[in-house]
Amino acid sequence: MLQTDPSIARPPGRRHRTRLQLLFLLAVAATLVCGCQSSSTTTPAPPTTAQAASTSPRTTATASTTTPPVTRTTPEAVVQGYVDAINAYDYATAWRLGGSNLGSTYRAFAAGFADTSHDTLTILDVHGETVHVRLVAEQTSGQRTTYEGSYTVQQGKIVAATLHKVGGSSAPSASVGHCSASVKFARPGDGGSETVYVTSNVPRSPVTATMHYKTKDSSYQSVTRTSGAASITFGIGRPTRDYTVAVDVAIDGKAFCSTSFTPH
Repeated sequence: MLQTDPSIARPPGRRHRTRLQLLFLLAVAATLVCGCQSSSTTTPAPPTTAQAASTSPRTTATASTTTPPVTRTTPEAVVQGYVDAINAYDYATAWRLGGSNLGSTYRAFAAGFADTSHDTLTILDVHGETVHVRLVAEQTSGQRTTYEGSYTVQQGKIVAATLHKVGGSSAPSASVGHCSASVKFARPGDGGSETVYVTSNVPRSPVTATMHYKTKDSSYQSVTRTSGAASITFGIGRPTRDYTVAVDVAIDGKAFCSTSFTPH
């Protein structure tokens, strides 16, 4: 058999053309790939006004936040409130405003005003915690006595008082009534009843007894008999145990007295 020369069997230049075609295709593919990557990569747009505002520091809300002012009770306001409470026969409030710091029990404190119909307060000067005053006390008999001195106030309460009488007392005017009060049970049981007994020189007149419980005040009414005496019975409910309940009694604005009881 006749053998053919390999160089004659494959025409020269065919392999070279094949390589050129392959390189051309690779170049085209590379161009397409680079074009896709370039078209998919975008330059971020500058932030809009709304976006810029959302990323800026929020100083407006912080600047508008304010601290509420602290309310303070002045010494002269405490003293005025104390005298106003006494004039309103609200001895429980006067006790809370500093009467408890004046060296007596509540019963003795309230009883000390039994013959006082009205106090007129004049504030002369305020020096720090000390309030200098003039006090004109009008008795139920109509007699008037003038006192001068000072009250010391700390943390919204009177902690000390010094008063001395100045001048003489004015002549008494027409006689006014007086009264005294007591309770049936000094330590009534929880949920039970209590009775306030009143004696006075004010006959056939409306009488009101106000109980100052720890969380509320309750009032009950009756009428004095021809002798000036009266009794008021009421249920005490479920009060705070071992808390002394002050009882203020007023008879037609003419006579005032007080007592107390302590539920157990």
